[in-house]
Amino acid sequence: MVKRSFVSGALILVVAGFFVRILGFVYRIYLSNLIGAEGIGLFQLISPLYSFIILTLTSGISIAVSRMVAEELAKGNYINLRRITSCAAAMVIAAGIAVSLFIFLKIDFITSVILKDKRTYYSMLLLIPSIPVIAAASALKGYFYGIQNVTPTALSQIAEQIVRIGIVILLARYSVGLGLEYACALATVGMALGEISNLAVLFFIYKFNKGKMFKSITKSGFMRKRLIIKNILKISIPVSSNRFI
Repeated sequence: MVKRSFVSGALILVVAGFFVRILGFVYRIYLSNLIGAEGIGLFQLISPLYSFIILTLTSGISIAVSRMVAEELAKGNYINLRRITSCAAAMVIAAGIAVSLFIFLKIDFITSVILKDKRTYYSMLLLIPSIPVIAAASALKGYFYGIQNVTPTALSQIAEQIVRIGIVILLARYSVGLGLEYACALATVGMALGEISNLAVLFFIYKFNKGKMFKSITKSGFMRKRLIIKNILKISIPVSSNRFI
């Protein structure tokens, strides 16, 4: 397994973060000109609720996976690394599906009573499928942080921004003329497909490196899934609760 130094990892994240910020800056200007101030305001109604859901679901899992993976890596128990990741992914995907189902069933209440604007209906509807996707990506990010490889995370963030901008540019002329709620939905589609591309990059690298990283795995220190789940919950619940509050 290739270990990267703290400095090189930090440098990769800084460069990727700078590039992503530049793309995001250009994207926000383009989107503002495309859908106008009212459209941006409508889109911003959804953002706090979306951030609330995602941060609550993913923050604890990502930290729990990175910590547990790093611990097992230091002990040389390589067989547990992917078991931890798969258990965390299954847990957070299940939670994401449950939250998505709840939002789908209560979408009229959310748009009418909480957000107080029914024009956010289609945007909320389009966000629902991306919740389990982002949840799954958090587990993979935790894995890569745990093995001290930040490159996949950096690449996935760049891919997310490129896809987001590309989708909005490609579909802009078809949706803007249909009305403000559809223009806002366009931005949501770009965000959702960007998140899917983020997960796709992480998953591809995760699978591609499967054979390379651990060529001779033994059952040393083998952890049962019950213990893994217990440890994940022990670490993630306090962090997620803090985010929730």
